[in-house]
Parts: sequence; structure tokens; C-alpha cells
Amino acid sequence: MLGDNPTLWFAQVESQFRGSGITKEYTKFGYVAGALDRRWATEVQDILVNPPAAAQRPYTTLKNELIRRLSLSEERRTRQLLNEADLRDRMPSQFLRYLRNLVAPTPVQENVLRTLWLQRLPSNIQGILQCRLETPLNELAVLADQVLAVSQPSLAVRAMTVTSASSTAGTSSACPPRTLQVR
Repeated sequence: MLGDNPTLWFAQVESQFRGSGITKEYTKFGYVAGALDRRWATEVQDILVNPPAAAQRPYTTLKNELIRRLSLSEERRTRQLLNEADLRDRMPSQFLRYLRNLVAPTPVQENVLRTLWLQRLPSNIQGILQCRLETPLNELAVLADQVLAVSQPSLAVRAMTVTSASSTAGTSSACPPRTLQVR
């Protein structure tokens, strides 16, 4: 979707243009203008209503303005990076790519990114990765994915045990809560 990442959206559009042999600025402008959702078209209504002359590169103008107007500010990206970004349901390597995309326009030292990424991983994974701090970050992310994949089944079993115990806590059942054992 355009609003989530306009730079990526235009990279996809331009790939389609290359594959279809579309090179003329006005043709590209027409395709993009026609593909815009109403809320995104409203953001560039001034350009759509009064398109630049061919010599002023209408598609390039439209593209640059959409990216400028819809992209997160550097301050907002930094705030997301420092305060809001978390692993959620992503694999550690996906989360690392998310963080890299978040800071992409701004140069960030690899050790700063490594620290922020590691801090947001589950503590059991952090503990395992601490002994591999000299490993390149991409390799560390693959290792973190593997550790998470191995540890997820036990986490799921613990979640079922807690749910089972909490659902029977308020009832007067003769059956005690069951605990699942992993061998």
C-alpha cells in the first residue's frame, strides 16, 4: 500500500513500467494518477489538477511529492526506532530488516542497530546471542531465528498450561488442572 511505504510502492511501479516498456513521463503520470486511492490522490491534488508540462517531468514530480508528503519524518522514524519498534510476531531476522528499513535514509552505526535489535528480543535469545557479539549482524539474525524456532514449541506448551489452569481456577471441578510435559 502506498501510504505504508511510498518508496517501496514506487520501486514496484517502476519495475512494472520497465517490464512493460513504458518510458514516457506523461504515460507513467497517467498510470500512477489512475492507480491512486482517493486519500492519496487528495495529498497531491494540486499536481493532479494542474500537471506539470512535459518538460518539467510530470511523473517524476508526482513521485517525488508523494514520497515527500507521505513518508515519515526523520524525527518520527527515530522515535519509532527508539521507543515503539518491537518484535511482535516477526522472526528476529524480519525484525532486523524492519529496523534497517526504518532507519534507511539515515546512517546509523551497525553497533547501535545491533544494540537496539538485541534489546527487543526475548531474554532467552539475548542470553544465547551475547556470546556471539563478534558475529556479523545478519548471521546473528539467522541464528536468532533458529533459536526462536526451537524454543517456540515449549513456549506454546507453557501458554496452554497457563490457559488451562486459569480457565479452571474459577470452577469447582473435581479434576485438577493438567500440566503438559515436554520430553
